[in-house]
Amino acid sequence: MYFEMTKAAANFYKEELGVQKGEAVRFFVRGGEGFFFGVRKDECEPTDYQLKYNEVTFFIKPDDAWLYDGKKLVYQADNDKVGLLKA
Repeated sequence: MYFEMTKAAANFYKEELGVQKGEAVRFFVRGGEGFFFGVRKDECEPTDYQLKYNEVTFFIKPDDAWLYDGKKLVYQADNDKVGLLKA
């Protein structure tokens, strides 16, 4: 699986969620009128896809990989949100 995120996106979530060094943030799939990505603090497992920025682990469970594969999380300063774009 190929997934990346910008440092600005990592910093956005670190600040918004109050994440401390050594903690982990999970990206997951949410359903509704289509599919969206969700985010929350959680515990990471060795089988999860992981990225590390500033001593914080960002991860995706294998069952959610289909939404994130080939994508990049990018912070959009104009609307103060993070978007999922094709990498």
